[in-house]
Amino acid sequence: NDPLPELDFEGKIFVFTGNIENGKDHCIKIIEKLGGSTKKKASRNTDYLVVATKGSDRYQRGDYGKNMEKSMNSRDQNGKPCIIPESYWRADERVSNLL
Repeated sequence: NDPLPELDFEGKIFVFTGNIENGKDHCIKIIEKLGGSTKKKASRNTDYLVVATKGSDRYQRGDYGKNMEKSMNSRDQNGKPCIIPESYWRADERVSNLL
């Protein structure tokens, strides 16, 4: 998304994709502490897709995975989810205080 939005956590659904620093389990706990929830797979109800800074081995082959594909299609049709880089998510003061 350009520009990147201010993050809202309360009642929002997050999906993490790729090799997330500190592991997805730790990030899920942070989201829950901030009032949000997470899912393993993106759907039309997803509010944010957080894309790993490191990506995954598949990214090098141009395969960004089903979560990215579904999210991009949903965003084009429904205006969400917001697709944000992991670095932007981590930079949010509420998140960085819990890392």
